[in-house]
Amino acid sequence: MPLDIAKTWIADEDFLADDINANFTNIKNKFSETNGVGIGDGDIANDADISGLKLSNADGKQIPEDRIKDDAVTADKLRDDPAVNANRAVTTDHVRDEAITKAKVKLGDLTKAQTAIVAVPVTIPATAAVAGKWASAQLVVTNNAGNVRVVLSGVWTVFSAGIYSNAQQDVNLDPAVAIPFATNTVLGVYFSALTLAANISGTIVIVYVPNT
Repeated sequence: MPLDIAKTWIADEDFLADDINANFTNIKNKFSETNGVGIGDGDIANDADISGLKLSNADGKQIPEDRIKDDAVTADKLRDDPAVNANRAVTTDHVRDEAITKAKVKLGDLTKAQTAIVAVPVTIPATAAVAGKWASAQLVVTNNAGNVRVVLSGVWTVFSAGIYSNAQQDVNLDPAVAIPFATNTVLGVYFSALTLAANISGTIVIVYVPNT
């Protein structure tokens, strides 16, 4: 509110104590914290250029969160440093869990150690060759209605009428845990253990990267 000067004088007019005291009381109130009086926004010039050091740094007197305009803290206001890591404002504790998505990551700069590779072991049950013994086997990944299907493509050898002959037998091995193509990228399927004989058995590992 404006400063109220209760009494002004003209030449040769007497000074009365009550008038003088009233003016001084108004001046005192202007600098008080009494409700309805005191210094307000209208008393401060737009170009007052008040130093930030005039603001308190004491607990309970600092600027609270609800006095900061929404979205007012921009990237320019967060401390950055091209070289000194300790000077950078944002730390791990500032980032919420699962907040970093694939779209926010510059994939070309990722190393293998930084990529979330998942390995799923799958046991191959003992599977007999149609005839003879298994000679070799390889793994092929196919799309089975949106899920990974691993095909065990094996070659078995049989001796008949004095002649060795080879034939191929494909066995579908659905993983115990389905891995949808829509949300994961399969990097490969590998034997971790393999036994070739009359029966083929062992363990394979499916390696994939989540897309998100």
